[in-house]
Amino acid sequence: MRPRPHRPAPPIHRQEGVHHDPAEHAPAERVPAEPARRSRPSGRRVPLLGWRARPARGRRGADRGGHHHLGGREPPGHRARAGPGDPGRGSAPAPRLRGRTGSGVGPGAAPGRPRFVDAPLDEAVGALVGHIRAVRPQVVIAPDAYGGMTGHPDHVHTHRVTALAVRAAGLARLFPEAGDPWQPSALYLATHPHSAAEEVGGRLGREGTPTGAFYVSDDAWITTKVDVGPWLPQKLAAILAHRSEVERGAAPGRIAALPPGVQRRILGTEWYIRRDLVLRGAAETALSA
Repeated sequence: MRPRPHRPAPPIHRQEGVHHDPAEHAPAERVPAEPARRSRPSGRRVPLLGWRARPARGRRGADRGGHHHLGGREPPGHRARAGPGDPGRGSAPAPRLRGRTGSGVGPGAAPGRPRFVDAPLDEAVGALVGHIRAVRPQVVIAPDAYGGMTGHPDHVHTHRVTALAVRAAGLARLFPEAGDPWQPSALYLATHPHSAAEEVGGRLGREGTPTGAFYVSDDAWITTKVDVGPWLPQKLAAILAHRSEVERGAAPGRIAALPPGVQRRILGTEWYIRRDLVLRGAAETALSA
């Protein structure tokens, strides 16, 4: 299959980013810099929804960006304090965190909180439907079906929940208690193309990891390619804010050790697969390939 021409980014006034842990995870781990890029020049607000619970006191607190993990629902009007490394500072509201722990966090890190991947599917989808109907975004951004290059189970489940919620949000008889229906026009899936696997995966993966071990998309599937180089300092700051991952030598730690030129090469571009959610053009009169 031949790669398709990349479509120019459409004018978007309302976006929503969904991630399992936006307070810690950085754009390289599928919280894209693109929402901040699109909102900053116009002062638009780009909401970010996550599922992370507050860890137990003394084990993890605020990260370097000043974010705090929230357990349960925030009080009305709550806004987490934005730090100097926050990519959306000055343009986006603080992340909304739904009070569930990640699959890689031990039971002592968030006592009494179920893991996101173990949450009843209807509960997770319904929560996101309510958020979409309240915020009314034109587009929603989420990880691809693989959950990014590493196939992280939390990222995969975030994709699963988001893909269901963006459809359900527009159907009045699904989750009627979650508010009036609202149909986003598109879902953008953050991904990496096969052509980037050797460069990006070779730098982010552990030494000796074969390129074929990474979860990537066919180049022909990519609909949107975005240059986020001007926002690279904010993106790097977000990566380094994932302190626990830096300290244990995971991908953020390896990124921090790379020369600036290499950092720009592997982080300066973001790729997306657009999924239209609204019918465009005349309806068909027969099924077709």
